[in-house]
Amino acid sequence: MLKIILSGTFRMRYEFLTSTEHALFDAAFDLHELSFPPALRRSRESFARAFSDPDFECIAFRESQAIMGYATRWFLPSAVFLESIVVAPEFRGLGLGRQHLREIVATSRKPVAALVADELPGALAFFLNNGFHLNDSDVVVPPCLPGAGLRRFALVTSPRLWDEKERATVLEEIARKICPKAAAPESALSSPDGDAARP
Repeated sequence: MLKIILSGTFRMRYEFLTSTEHALFDAAFDLHELSFPPALRRSRESFARAFSDPDFECIAFRESQAIMGYATRWFLPSAVFLESIVVAPEFRGLGLGRQHLREIVATSRKPVAALVADELPGALAFFLNNGFHLNDSDVVVPPCLPGAGLRRFALVTSPRLWDEKERATVLEEIARKICPKAAAPESALSSPDGDAARP
C-alpha cells in the first residue's frame, strides 16, 4: 500500500513494510540501530520477528528510494501502541516527524499510546508538542521491554488522558502481545523529529 503526500519540497511516500523481504526492511533496521541506544533497541531477529504478527505494522516514509523515517505500531484490543517513530538524521528539523505522527494517529482508529524512556527528553517534548498527554512519568513497564527496571518511562496518550484502569489495561495488553511468556528483553520505545525515543 502506498500513499503519496506533499511536504514542502518533498514528495513523501508512505509505504507499509509487510515482510522482512521488503526492499526497505534493511534500511529501516539500520535507521532503528542508529536512532536508539543499545538498551532501548530491538535486535535484528526481534525486529524481524515482529513482522510475522498480524497486529504489527511498520510504515516507512521515503522520497524516491531514500528512507526518511519509519514508525512501528501494534494494534491492541483497546488501543494502538506506537512502539517507535524515527526520522533519519539528514531529514530532522523539517517537520516530517510531526507530519508522520499526525498521519499515524489519524489512521489508528483507536486511542494511541507510547512509552518514552526518561533518557530521551527530546522524544517526550516531541509527543507533548504534538497533542499527546502525559499520563505518568514513572510507569512500571512490562519486564521484557528494554530498560525495564533500570529506567523510568513516561506514558503519553492521544487524544486524551487515560484513567488508571485504562493505563493498566494497555500495559497488560503490551506485555501479552509484545512479550509473551518469558521472552528475552526487547524494546519499548518512541522517537521524534529530532531525537529518537522508543515507546
